[in-house]
Amino acid sequence: MATAIGYAFACRCSRKSKQWYPVDRRFNMGSSKQKAKTENKFVFVDAYATWCGPCKKMDKEVYTDQMVGELVNSKFISVKLQMDKTNNDDDRVKSWLAVARSFESQFQIDGYPSFYFFHLMGNLP
Repeated sequence: MATAIGYAFACRCSRKSKQWYPVDRRFNMGSSKQKAKTENKFVFVDAYATWCGPCKKMDKEVYTDQMVGELVNSKFISVKLQMDKTNNDDDRVKSWLAVARSFESQFQIDGYPSFYFFHLMGNLP
């Protein structure tokens, strides 16, 4: 089961801020799903676009906040998924494009930022 909320872009920041884990190319949540099971946590997917102003603001002002990072890291395994394609994308980002398209189609994303929360008892993509 997934719930869309709305939001942002990626960083592994200092000061115990949000920790992000890479998306598995096969789009089964790979190691993030396994890590969530092992640690008894939920999975949080942040579907973002590089051009998205609110996404950038969330990265800069919310995800870097120590209290937010500690709370989210204690309850979730977090995954950032870039949904758009740019000329500056590295090979890792390019390898996620099929995953992003599948996620976009499956959850009918029509705006950014978009947040999805998964419970491991539900159906994970």
